[in-house]
Amino acid sequence: MAENTNSGIKRARGELIKILYLDDYLYHERALQDIVEVFDDSNCEWCITSTDTNRNPYWTDDIETGTNKLGSPSALTFRNHFEDNLLFDERMSWLLDCDYFKRMESKHGKPYIYSLRVNVHIGQGNHQMTHILTDEEKLAEHELVKLKYGN
Repeated sequence: MAENTNSGIKRARGELIKILYLDDYLYHERALQDIVEVFDDSNCEWCITSTDTNRNPYWTDDIETGTNKLGSPSALTFRNHFEDNLLFDERMSWLLDCDYFKRMESKHGKPYIYSLRVNVHIGQGNHQMTHILTDEEKLAEHELVKLKYGN
């Protein structure tokens, strides 16, 4: 999944990049307009929007350890810096969102959080990494994060 997302990030030519996984969708017809207005009205570099599974996202300083209160990558939109965009760590499946959000915070500061209205529906089911990965695979990613961040 990270490879496909990274490919899309590399090819994006617009001012903003909106991540939206294939089993997720925009919640209402005004969703993109809401998101664009955040960037028009602020100096933010990245934004997390409310989803139907996380209506009140918030930042945690230990996000890289898996304490993700921001939500799915589908909640993410960021300014396109073309050749200078961060990419998802393709070695990860379980903690790739936490790792990415931590690196975004290190580079651009904390996200702007838009929670006035739910803008993204998150598909749920047995196809999600939560259900697919073994405990051993999840533990291996936690070990990788420890190596990356010294936790």
